[in-house]
Amino acid sequence: MNASQLVQSVIEAPQFLSQQVLLIEKLAIQDATALVSHLVQAFHAYQLWPQDAACLIAACRPTDEQLLQLLKDERERCQKLGLHILAQLIDAYHFQQQAHTDLAIVVLSLLRTEVFWPRRKYMRSLEAWAKSHSFPGDAPPA
Repeated sequence: MNASQLVQSVIEAPQFLSQQVLLIEKLAIQDATALVSHLVQAFHAYQLWPQDAACLIAACRPTDEQLLQLLKDERERCQKLGLHILAQLIDAYHFQQQAHTDLAIVVLSLLRTEVFWPRRKYMRSLEAWAKSHSFPGDAPPA
């Protein structure tokens, strides 16, 4: 099954999300990260619910560059997707094995904007992760 077919199966049968996540997790890292752009494209086309897209993309083990692209996007919807993906990744063993300073700095910056300020209480674990992974001098001013 190629990337397009997998994404299409997710779109057509969202009730099988957990099985599709397991399938993605079994893929080689290169194959899984290659799916990210296809899933983001489906998200942009409103073919995937935000939570489903976040769950599937997190299973793909996205690179920091892929996550930064979402977080730095000018559209709030993309930024939220990036934050939801990160919230799912912060407890994953493979994610904890690397430093993610750039991601942490961008997350702190986003959480301090007016758009995300009211929702910040729902993102406490993500905020705590970002604070612990950014260097004190790197954090943007509050």
